This record gives sequence, structure tokens and C-alpha cells, in this order.
Amino acid sequence: THEVVARMARETDGYMLPEVNDILWLSDKRWRAVAGLDAFTGVTILHLENNRIGPTLGDGLQAMRKLAVLHLNGNSLTSVDDARLARRHPSLVSVSLAGNRISRVSNDAFPNSLRTLSLAKNRLRDASAIEALSRLPDLETLDLGENELRDEDEDVLKVLAECPSLRALTLRGNPLQHSLGLDYRRALVSALPSLTCLDDKAVSAMEREGAEAWRRGGKSKQAEKEAKESLVFARDERRRAATRAAAAE
Repeated sequence: THEVVARMARETDGYMLPEVNDILWLSDKRWRAVAGLDAFTGVTILHLENNRIGPTLGDGLQAMRKLAVLHLNGNSLTSVDDARLARRHPSLVSVSLAGNRISRVSNDAFPNSLRTLSLAKNRLRDASAIEALSRLPDLETLDLGENELRDEDEDVLKVLAECPSLRALTLRGNPLQHSLGLDYRRALVSALPSLTCLDDKAVSAMEREGAEAWRRGGKSKQAEKEAKESLVFARDERRRAATRAAAAE
């Protein structure tokens, strides 16, 4: 009941009046289902990490129309489709589902407002499992690390390249990292022109220039080397020109 949840909220510096709470901490409660939250209509940030929720999410969040951030990592979910997040939570901007059992993302799993999504440590295996992510227009940060993604034909890269706003991506720990070997970062950076961070490491202008030349040259490391040398030369020329201009003043 919501009275029980209200007491839990009070234990984490929340309020006894359910509708007053904007942040709700319900982690590590051993819950198998989400219930008793209908009165918590003002919640914008919900923590449900490390419970036993699953295999589906159910209707337990339907009253939280203001929900913006949802933490569900460390549960037993195989799907969140029945929660109808896309329809019921149009203000949702961040969802963490790391450490669940999800094998596929459906077309209407998340609202277009979503900007950050973690699906690390799930059971995603191929491009079809993540194809729906390319339909999220504002998705900027995506964690797909430690799944089972393989990419013999670069289909996964093609799906990711269709994510219009993607800037930060975590993909390490998938079989595709091993299959691409030393070309892993080159392949990802050259395939995703808007990417600014890969696996928590910034993509520099030098790395991007080299990777794109590598791909244009038929995956030629010589083409990559020449592009980087050209970039260094142009940079040094600008510096020399600036020094000469300063000396002439």
C-alpha cells in the first residue's frame, strides 16, 4: 500500500504525504513487482535499483506522469513494454536498465524525449535487438556495454549511425570489440560522425580525421597516417603564422 511506501520514503528523508515527494528511493527492497505508488504523483526521479522486479514492469508507474529519471538497474526484467513508458511518461529523459535480462528493444518502449539510456549487461545480440533506438530523436548518451552484440556485417554500426543525436556511446565488452580488434575505435568513430565520446574516452579531432581517412581509403592505415600528418602540418602552420603576425606588430 502507499502507506508502506510512504514510510519507506520517510526513512530516506522523504515525506509522509505521497504527492509531495519528487525523489523516491526504493532500492534494495527485494520487490518482485512495482505496486503501491499510485499516490506518488509528483515523483520526477525514481530509484528502483537492485530489487527482483521482473520479468515485466507492469502498470505500477502509471500515476507518475511527471517522471523524468528512472533507475531500474539490477533487476530481472526481460521487457518494459507493458509499462507503456512512451505513452504514459512523455517527460522521461533518462532510463537505466543495466543488469537485467533484456534481449530486444521494441519500437514503442521509450518516449521521444529520452536522452540517456543504459542497457549495459543485458542480452542484446544483434542489430535487430537495438534497431528501435534509431527512432529516438533526442538520444544522446547510450550504454550498450557488456552485452552479446556481434557485428560481422557492420549492421550494428549502421543502426547506431542512424541515431540522429548520439554523442556518447559505450560499447566495450561486446563480442564485436574482439572481432574488430585494433580497428575497433577506427570503425566506430568513422561510422558515427557525431560521436564525441566512445567508452568514456573523448574522440579527438586527430582521431576522427584519421579514422575517417582510414575508412575512405578502404580501411588503409597508410591513409590514416597521412591524414594525421596533414592535420599536424596544418596546425603547425597556423601556429607559425600566428607567431610571425605577433612578431610583426
